Parts: sequence; structure tokens; C-alpha cells
Amino acid sequence: MPQEERAQIDAVELRLAQKYAELPHDHVAAIVQHVYAAFNQSKLRDYVPLLVERRAREVLARSAAARAAVAEVPTPAVAGSETVAVPHKRPEWRSATWAWLGARFAAPAAKVEDLTEREPAHN
Repeated sequence: MPQEERAQIDAVELRLAQKYAELPHDHVAAIVQHVYAAFNQSKLRDYVPLLVERRAREVLARSAAARAAVAEVPTPAVAGSETVAVPHKRPEWRSATWAWLGARFAAPAAKVEDLTEREPAHN
């Protein structure tokens, strides 16, 4: 690995750590190093830092979006000693989900009941 390339990769890591400051620096560094390792066998090294920055930026953008989505999920609020439920944004999904789960897991249970109703075979 040429020294100049290593300096460019370090600069990429620093730029991305500043751009994605909401992500832990260790996570940004690991992503950059992982993407950089994918180019170890590349013969043409001139564009490796540019390609590493582009790919790492794509991965980090997905990480940041996923982290933001997780942060938006409602959680129960605690008031004193009781838990106060936060209303679900899409209550119609809840009934559809339970209907699907009931249909999905009811069939295997029916098969188990059929097996228990049979008389045991005597040898």
C-alpha cells in the first residue's frame, strides 16, 4: 500500500466521520477499512480512494437512515410506576398482523391435534 494512498484513505475516513457525526467514529472507520480491503487486489490504484469514499458514503448513508428510523419508533412512556402506552401510528396494521399470525400458526397446531386424536398403534 503506497503511503500517499494511505494518507488519502485517512482523509476519506476523517471527512466521512465529520459528515456522519451521529454515527460512532469506530463504526465509520470500520466501514471505510472494510470497503478499502475490498480493493486490495486492484491493479490500478489511482482511483481507489475515490471509489472507497463513494462506497463507504453509500453504506454510511444507509446506516444513518436506519438509525434515524429506529429513533422514530414509538416506545412506551413511563409515568410514575405505571407504563402508559403510546398510540400506534397505524392501528389498522395491528389487526392485520394478528390475523396473519393467527392464520400462519393455527395450521401447524391443528395438525398436532389430529395426531393426538389418533389411537396409538399397538405392535
